[in-house]
Amino acid sequence: RLTGTSLQTAGGAISVTARDEMPMGATAVGAAPSRQVGRAGSAAVNDTTSTVSVALDGSTTLAATGDLTLGAESDGTYIALAGAVAIAVPSGNGKTGAAGAGIAINTIDTATPVTVAGALPLIGLVAVTAQSAQSLVTVAVGGAGAGGFALGGSVAYSTLAGQTAVYATPLAAKA
Repeated sequence: RLTGTSLQTAGGAISVTARDEMPMGATAVGAAPSRQVGRAGSAAVNDTTSTVSVALDGSTTLAATGDLTLGAESDGTYIALAGAVAIAVPSGNGKTGAAGAGIAINTIDTATPVTVAGALPLIGLVAVTAQSAQSLVTVAVGGAGAGGFALGGSVAYSTLAGQTAVYATPLAAKA
């Protein structure tokens, strides 16, 4: 964030860039072998909110004799893997049971704004960019096996939210 700032170059470019790379992973595994009752569960969760921004307020002036580049970039890879298996092998009395569950959740909210309210020079190339590239991998596996009863399940849930935008006031360029 540039507030009340004056940046000038005598013979070059000005570049203001904010960049975020966020790899995030969660893995959970559950297993329950048993002669009577086997229960297993696992959950893997990635939950994050992030903001990568560049902002120039109305009292900021940038003057470059070369190019001016303003940008915000957010790149993330979010992996949630969960698996569970339950196995109940019949014993002498014939009673068995098993249950298994795997839950994987990715809840990601990334904002990547570039806001320009200050004066920008029109001498060279002026580039104002905002970029967001998010990859989500969400896998859940659940299984169960038994001689008399078995129950297995899995849930995979992903949400991706956020806004990638460039905001500029109408009078932000100055010749």
